[in-house]
Amino acid sequence: MSTRVKSHTRKTKSGKTITVKAHEKSYAPKKGFREIGVRSSFITGIGYNPDNKVLEITFGSRRYRYYGVSKIMATKFENSESKGVFFHSKIKGEYRFREYQNSQ
Repeated sequence: MSTRVKSHTRKTKSGKTITVKAHEKSYAPKKGFREIGVRSSFITGIGYNPDNKVLEITFGSRRYRYYGVSKIMATKFENSESKGVFFHSKIKGEYRFREYQNSQ
C-alpha cells in the first residue's frame, strides 16, 4: 500500500512553529492506547498513550494523533464538560499532529 504524506509548517497560538503532516492511508490503532469515553457531537473518539504522550482524537472518518500531550492535559480533556470547546482552546494549534484516514 502506498502512502501519500503532505506536510507544511505553521505557527501555534503561542508563536511556536510546528510541522503538520497528513498521511493518506488506512489506520489501525496502536497497542498502548487507552480509550476514553466520549459524549460529543463534534468528537467521536479519544485515546491516550501515556508512555508516548500521544493523544488520539477521531472526528467522524478522520483520526488525528497529537504528540507531546501530557497526562495532565489528557485528563483535563477527558474530564472537560465540552470536548469541542476544550479541543479548540487547548489542543488545536498547540501540538504537532498527524492525520490518518480510518479504514471503513
